[in-house]
Amino acid sequence: MAIQEKELKLLWGKAAGRCSYCNEDLTRTYDTGSITLGEMAHVIARSEKGPRGNEVFLAADKRDKYSNLILLCPTHHTMIDKAPENFSVQQIISWKEEHEEKIRIALTEIKLESTKELFEKVAPILLENSQIHKQYGPESLVANRNPLSEVADIWTVKKLTKLIPNNKKIINVIESNINLLIYKQQEIFYGFKEHAEAFEMNALGRLDREVVPVFPLTFKKMIEEGLES
Repeated sequence: MAIQEKELKLLWGKAAGRCSYCNEDLTRTYDTGSITLGEMAHVIARSEKGPRGNEVFLAADKRDKYSNLILLCPTHHTMIDKAPENFSVQQIISWKEEHEEKIRIALTEIKLESTKELFEKVAPILLENSQIHKQYGPESLVANRNPLSEVADIWTVKKLTKLIPNNKKIINVIESNINLLIYKQQEIFYGFKEHAEAFEMNALGRLDREVVPVFPLTFKKMIEEGLES
């Protein structure tokens, strides 16, 4: 049984496109396009004869699920499979859990002194998202010129490894400093949060149909005006 696309998306999204052991960024972008270096490693091998295949009982139909997969760079995938006796199931799962927790809480503990300082944290993250969307998104020039080009695959990778983690960073840092925003600003922010959460659910295949609220331009305007004040 091959690993289903929804399991791959969940794995890449939760790990933010980084190796769960060394935190290396597993994507590369060149003038000719983007490539992925990440490898979806099995914690418990597909076969009982494979690495850790008989260490813990796991039904065959569960072995290609997200819970039994870990995103690694080629070096550390080779490491755990070439010397499986040195890496237990629990140890590998703990790497995955610790890495994903670090991704989840990124920027949550940063306390800022002013609204402008907050917007200065958010602006470069938002700018990166904007550039990615402009370059690879459904409305990009490349996608419109050639719908069959590889840009759709690049867009999928960018959503999982950059846009979703970046959105989480923005949400986390603003929620940690929500007291710096007046009511109207909070209202605009929560509009962005609704968009970001629906965007993630759709990207990970958790929505039956595309019901993602459009990105609120008022959020971008709020950040830009806040930087100028």
